[in-house]
Amino acid sequence: MAEAVVIAAVTAAAAVAGAGVSAYSAHAAGEQQKNAADFQAKEMAQQAKEAQMQAGMAASAQDERALRLISSIRATAAASGLDPTSGSALETEKTSSQQAKINSMYTRYAGNLQAQGIQSQAELVTYGGKNALAASNYTMAGDAIQGVGALGGMASKGYFGKSFQIQ
Repeated sequence: MAEAVVIAAVTAAAAVAGAGVSAYSAHAAGEQQKNAADFQAKEMAQQAKEAQMQAGMAASAQDERALRLISSIRATAAASGLDPTSGSALETEKTSSQQAKINSMYTRYAGNLQAQGIQSQAELVTYGGKNALAASNYTMAGDAIQGVGALGGMASKGYFGKSFQIQ
C-alpha cells in the first residue's frame, strides 16, 4: 500500500512538473517571438527614417541641379544679347524653375510613401509579436490547467490512498 501511494505521489509530482515545464516553455517561446518582433520593428523604423533622409538628399541634389540649369539658361540668354528678365528667356526660366520644384516635391513624396510603407510593416511585426506573446500565455495557462487536471484525475481515480498491486 505504501509503495502504491509513493508511486502515485511521484507520478503526480512528475505530471505537475511536466505541466510546469511545458507552461514555462510556452511563455519563454512567446517572449522570444515578441522580442524578435520588437527588434525587427525597430530596424524597420530605422529603415523608414533612412528612406526619408535619402529622399531629402535626392531632392536637395535635384534642387542644386535645377539652380545650375537656371543659371545656365540666364547666362546663355545674356550671352546671346537677350534680356534674361523678360520675354522667352524669362518664360524658359520660370518653366524650368516650376518643373524643378515639381521634381523635388515628387522625390520627397516618394520617399515619404516608402517610409510610411516600411513603418506600416514595422507596426504589423510589432502586433504579431504581441499576439505571439498572448498566445503563449494562453498556452501556458492551458498547460498549467492540464497539469492540475491530471493531478485531479489521479486523485479521483483513487491513486492516492487506494491499494493496488504492482506487477
